[in-house]
Amino acid sequence: MLYRIEVGLRPGVPDAAGADVKRGIEDLGIGGVASVSVSDVYYIEGDLSPAEAERVAGELL
Repeated sequence: MLYRIEVGLRPGVPDAAGADVKRGIEDLGIGGVASVSVSDVYYIEGDLSPAEAERVAGELL
């Protein structure tokens, strides 16, 4: 089975990388972007149960 796990910052934690991307977009002369958030995405393929995938997400990532 293939699992997709997305890891991002907790709510309320400033996203410096997202702010940098937003500034870069504005530097390109593109407006209207309210916010940018950056996350890491992991694809894990194997014979894992949903509970094992949740454990990986919660304890390792």
